[in-house]
Amino acid sequence: MVRAAFLRSAGVALVLLWDVPASADATRDPSQPTITDIVETRQIDSLSISPDGDWVAFRVVARSVASNAVSGQWYIQRISGRDEAQPVGRAFTPTVIPLMSVPKDGVSQWAPDSAALYALVESSSGVQVHRLTTDADVEVTADTADVDAFSLSADGRTLSYQVRNPRAEIDREQAAESARGIHFDRSVITDGLPLIDNFRIGERTTTIRRVGDEVVDEAWRGDLRQKEVQLATAPVLPTRNSSNSVPPDVHALQTHDAISGTAELRLGASGTRIVLRQLVKANPDGPFGTYRIEARLADGRNMICDAAFCAGSPSAIRQVTFNQRHNEIVVLSEPGVRGRTAIEAWDPKSGKSRTIRPASGALDGGSIYSGRGCEVAGNQLLCVEAGPTRPPRLVRIDLDSGSEAVLTDPNAALASKSFPATQLIEWKDSAGRLWNGVLVLPDTNTSGKPPLVITTYRCRGFLQGGTAWLAPEFILAQHGIAALCMNTNNDIFAQRDAQNRILTMQPYKDMLASYQIAINQLAAKGVIDPRNVGISGHSFSANAATYAVSHSDLFRAAVIGSGPTIDPGTYSLVAPAANSWRKAVYEVIGLPKPLDDSDHIWKETSPALNARAVNAAILMQPPENEYLFCLQQYAFLQDAQKDVDMYVYPSEGHMASGQPVHQYWRNRRSIDWFTRWLLPKPEAKTP
Repeated sequence: MVRAAFLRSAGVALVLLWDVPASADATRDPSQPTITDIVETRQIDSLSISPDGDWVAFRVVARSVASNAVSGQWYIQRISGRDEAQPVGRAFTPTVIPLMSVPKDGVSQWAPDSAALYALVESSSGVQVHRLTTDADVEVTADTADVDAFSLSADGRTLSYQVRNPRAEIDREQAAESARGIHFDRSVITDGLPLIDNFRIGERTTTIRRVGDEVVDEAWRGDLRQKEVQLATAPVLPTRNSSNSVPPDVHALQTHDAISGTAELRLGASGTRIVLRQLVKANPDGPFGTYRIEARLADGRNMICDAAFCAGSPSAIRQVTFNQRHNEIVVLSEPGVRGRTAIEAWDPKSGKSRTIRPASGALDGGSIYSGRGCEVAGNQLLCVEAGPTRPPRLVRIDLDSGSEAVLTDPNAALASKSFPATQLIEWKDSAGRLWNGVLVLPDTNTSGKPPLVITTYRCRGFLQGGTAWLAPEFILAQHGIAALCMNTNNDIFAQRDAQNRILTMQPYKDMLASYQIAINQLAAKGVIDPRNVGISGHSFSANAATYAVSHSDLFRAAVIGSGPTIDPGTYSLVAPAANSWRKAVYEVIGLPKPLDDSDHIWKETSPALNARAVNAAILMQPPENEYLFCLQQYAFLQDAQKDVDMYVYPSEGHMASGQPVHQYWRNRRSIDWFTRWLLPKPEAKTP
């Protein structure tokens, strides 16, 4: 069917047509998931507990391929699960992280009497604070500037909020700069987007720039300013008689809270302090740091937890909270980057530990990008649960028994589909490091061994095609292709030699070696045909995949979802100014400035400069924000007469998920590419 959408850019109305044939989603078994089902998986995030402890608020983000729309809706639900979730306020378009094309986490705060939810909402009038209830959606701030953040006073009478320059002033300054010419410096985005009018906030087109290390925002945004609004009616404060009532201090920790060295948390009324200590400092060059859980008892004694789950990296220690009923420290643990969360407990007085809930699916606060944790309500956790064949749902977990109750399941219809079995497999590399991945095998009775596609490089939660949802494993399996979603071992980053120098391109060399081991292991078990293997890669693993196909013969086909940055031609795009914030992109993998490459390291490592060695058919599917990164490889592969093709997705940032129709076509083209190059060609019929 053909759909039309109207977009406005720089005051010009454009009509875009897209074609999503119904037959493309047809499967032999209608009970199986389709590409559209995978794309339209609903996201739950931004959980918060009401002050009286009776309610949880959360946001559901929905995607529609047919209407090419992303919408958000706030809900509230009783933690007891007695009632269904209720929508509060109107549906809205979630605010997007600049250059990323994924929704920002929702920003909300309960009124002190738990009678309403205040939230930042994007609308035609910009980003403002709204008061949301089941029967009303009231704009509270109505400011001439967009609201960055807000907070309610303890008595609920005052709303304080932060803004930058008014929208009209930003527009004037951007227009004036455009007229007199833009001075090129490290703030200018050089990845592929237009210089101006390259982002939308509500119905307004604006220009974004780099304003700091990993920070992108509006050009001419100005400094933060504090404002206040006096609310018309002061709420009645709760009595806090609920066993779930939220204490006034912090009730959970994550490792980022301890980046200054330590973070502490009160263990209920026991007098014990939970201490999360940073043992090895996180390094921006790559290592993620190491942390340990300790306790300071009421009598002053310091206790160190020696259980395995009490020490590790941020990916291993997902969250730390407590069970006040038993005076236990509770840890949400994920060792080995397996994407499966166990809930563990340690009693700092006795030193004993126990498993509250064994590892199964992933448990967290549902955020795609920020890694927010579960919410704590008395002796219960409120978490978004997801697993390889289990799309996200909101659950309540008892910290005594580990028992689970489902509160809300916006993906119930998808969860009822027929998914192939999945299996967590593990292997070790030559350095003894443990790797793992989720294997999905096709449900076919053919006598031959199936091809394999390795999807990368994180497989946490529901399988949707690896990072940035590029090549959906379940759809590959429907076409007779096995899929291995491979998690990356974090220990491969920023390795150094005896002279403390970064080992050049070592993470990508280690990734290639790990691909080889996984393929060999599966082939030895007779599970796959090692002669027909493909790979998909996005972000870090776009580099890994392009390095692998240009430095080995492991793969017959590859799909690249974002712009690779390990060619000399990309250096001038990533960090053209001497003081560019992103110089570290090359420093962390030991690549020199091309001008200083007397040892010809780029020639040895660059996929583009080794285009003649490539034997895989390559499909590039970058967002517009990164397509320039692909051009050197694309051009050199064409010059070498290799099989290469490229589709670019307009107005998309790094994750290429701003428009559901783009996600659909990226997925479909990935499937088509792998079936074309990995499956046997149908025999021509004799006339």
